This record gives sequence, C-alpha cells and structure tokens, in this order.
Amino acid sequence: MHEFEEMGHMEEVKGECEREISYYIPHQGIYRPEKNTTNLRVVLDASAPSSNEISLNSWQINGGVVQEDIFSILCRFSMYYYIICIILEKMYRMILVNSQQRDLQRILLKNNPDDPVKTYKLNTVIYGTTSAPYLATGHSRRSQQTKEENFL
Repeated sequence: MHEFEEMGHMEEVKGECEREISYYIPHQGIYRPEKNTTNLRVVLDASAPSSNEISLNSWQINGGVVQEDIFSILCRFSMYYYIICIILEKMYRMILVNSQQRDLQRILLKNNPDDPVKTYKLNTVIYGTTSAPYLATGHSRRSQQTKEENFL
C-alpha cells in the first residue's frame, strides 16, 4: 500500500467528514513466496456489499467489449513484417478516476499495529471493479489512436 501512496494512486483523507455517498472497499494482502517480483500483492474486493447490501460493482456499468477477438488480432500479425508488442504494467492504476468519484473508492488502513486507522481514497481505476476492463481497453485504444494521428 506504500507504493500506492508513493505513486500518487491514493491519498489520505484528512479532516473531511463523511460524504453523502462513499464506499469503503475491503482489502487484504496476499503473500506468494514463489513470486520473485511481487510476492505480496493487494486484493481489493469491490463486490463486497456495504451496509445497505449494495456493492461498488453493482453500481457500475461494464461498458461492453471494446477489444477485438483474438482471431482478428492474430490475423493482423501476419500482415506486417515487424510487430511491436508491449506489456502495460499496472495498466488500471495508470488511469485516473474523476476527483468527484474518488470517495466511492475509500479504504481503511493501519501502517503499523500500533498506529491509528487512517482513511484513504484511491485516485486510479482498480483491478476488480466492473468497469475496469472497459476503461483500460478504451483508454489504451484512444491513446493509440491519438499517437497514430501524430505519426501519420
């Protein structure tokens, strides 16, 4: 969670009272000793119901499928001599959430057992929300089209 804060992906809620609409996302750490790069990762559960039995995911619209089917993508590979492939690390966390909607992505966190519980709000799209795949794919496609226009 320190990485989230250092990268600006979350910020502490200071001196703010409760908003009319806010959602606290349950989260837990998953330890995977067999992984060399990220042996500890955070899992956020946006499907967990709140006190009124509604989850963050039940409020969201999935947006549909934006990406092409795998067959079309593979066929396009045969059309070119050179192909560029990229891996987008932390793809969802590179997309900022509208500042007015960040109270729907709050978490409670203690950095150390003796520290008080602090409230944070997440500034970026998080893995596990209904709209995340649509937002990431759509944003990636829009970014690619913008870059394409600049090079043509």
